[in-house]
Amino acid sequence: MKIIFKCAGVLLLLGHVSVSGKEAQYTYSTNTVPGLWEGTNAVVTLSCDFTEPDNRRNELYAFWNIHNRLDPYKHLGYPADREHAKINCIRMLGGWKTKDASVDAYQWDGSNYVYRFDLVKERIDFVRSKGMPIFQIVLDNVPWAFQRGIKFVEEPDGEHYLAENRFAQYGNAIPPNDPEAWTLFIRSLIRELVDHYGEKVVERWRFRVGTEFDTYPGHWAGTKEELFDHYKLTTDAVRSVLPDAKVGIHIREAGFVKKNTVDYKGTQIQSVGTDFVEFCKANNAHYDFIGITFYPMPNQKNRANVDTIYEKDIKPIKEHPDWDPDAIFEIHEYMMLTSTANHIFTGFGTSHGAAYFGLVAEMMYKYDIKQMFQWGNVVRGLYKPEVLTTATLATMEGKTRYAYQKSGTTAVKGNIIGGIFAKAEKHKGYDAFVYNYHMKPAYRKEEKVNVSMTVPHKSGTKYRLRYAYYGKEQNSFQCFVADHPEAGKWIKEGGWIRNGSNKNGEPQLILENEGMQVYRDTAKDYLQYNNVHWSDWYRGETTAGAVKKESRIQLGTTLPSFAFKKIEVEIID
Repeated sequence: MKIIFKCAGVLLLLGHVSVSGKEAQYTYSTNTVPGLWEGTNAVVTLSCDFTEPDNRRNELYAFWNIHNRLDPYKHLGYPADREHAKINCIRMLGGWKTKDASVDAYQWDGSNYVYRFDLVKERIDFVRSKGMPIFQIVLDNVPWAFQRGIKFVEEPDGEHYLAENRFAQYGNAIPPNDPEAWTLFIRSLIRELVDHYGEKVVERWRFRVGTEFDTYPGHWAGTKEELFDHYKLTTDAVRSVLPDAKVGIHIREAGFVKKNTVDYKGTQIQSVGTDFVEFCKANNAHYDFIGITFYPMPNQKNRANVDTIYEKDIKPIKEHPDWDPDAIFEIHEYMMLTSTANHIFTGFGTSHGAAYFGLVAEMMYKYDIKQMFQWGNVVRGLYKPEVLTTATLATMEGKTRYAYQKSGTTAVKGNIIGGIFAKAEKHKGYDAFVYNYHMKPAYRKEEKVNVSMTVPHKSGTKYRLRYAYYGKEQNSFQCFVADHPEAGKWIKEGGWIRNGSNKNGEPQLILENEGMQVYRDTAKDYLQYNNVHWSDWYRGETTAGAVKKESRIQLGTTLPSFAFKKIEVEIID
């Protein structure tokens, strides 16, 4: 029997080969391995020499398993991969934007200040009850009672906090009124957690001071100097109880500048990253990690290149002369956005998110960025596009990354072709993950990509090869739109998308009531797109290399717009 299998936009005529014994687990195609693209200038070639020791890099790791969750801790929301997920708990102390001081861990009862650590423990217990371990507790917001006695002014005077910032976008952003009381509060909290949960448990939790401190005034309405002092007071208090506690901070990326915005003393608001590193070195302030925010959007030229992102947003902090070499650099908030209108961060529901995450993954590995915290990635049981990318990258975890070289010209100006190459040291396996992204979101003509691997095996060595592919044809929301055309049109066009919303956005945020109801009712019909699908195996033989003991595996593949493909090779003994 013959079947038609569509792999990355190319129709391949496949037949099945009957095998027995050890090979019975493999289903083979009767087709030969696709040959290189020749005779055209519109070809990009990615070449990796696995025989060159200088190309050997780091071991690939899962950087995507930490998930942000925040108040009011009544609903958690399970991530796609619950088995490996860990939780970063934000705003555990209260100070919420509801202005309800009764939820705070530090309260004024009319006569005295009162610790309400029971509320913090309730939140911790709620998270733990969902079967996912706590990775980190964020010591924010500052509870509302710490505002008592602070003078606010209507107009800037260079001395007092502004009244307009008393109730900030995300809750209380005013520094504590009494630094000594704050220190005692934090020290008492950590001691209570140790007494209640045990030192071994609490030592496994990291403690972060605040969230996006340099996003003024939403998260911090004080000065940079007040922030640094607050950080040192907080971490010293934590480590006075747990000397080996892992502590750190979350700030904005190095290139961040908030135009036309100054703090209450008139200082321009911009990233504090380099100043923070210098402060810690000069004042013996400890940090085990620094996390930044990364919210890229289409049409941003400085967010469409791995090296440019690093040079602008990360390197000034991570490679600062005063950087602690024992610390690690992380990304604590990530989402590929279509819109931030009305302070609603809307990610991609389409394959753009999956392709861009391939670019992000290349950056993470190339520049040794250890973690990327994410938000919810499941909508009505259907996975967001980047989950398919991480599921594919997970098959490369533990393998050794190798540097590659890129040459040639794309068929479409502006298409970004990149990849990740890896070797399985023990199993004689070789992987190539390739992606196609463009900073402008319109789908374009597919690209022709040559993949070349030089391997330490003699010419004629037999191998098997298969592909995994993900693009708009495998995207659950785009398949929903194909079945329900109204889901691809604005209301003014007779569709279900709210007027003005980006048509590539997340369905739960762009569909109006009728469209969302249909999406809920039919979500089960698209569960098949929660999985990456693989081709059958091909058989092939390596071709002659430059020297006797090495050879090459070379193939051509098409790569549609906003898509990725993983090529998996196994040497047959």
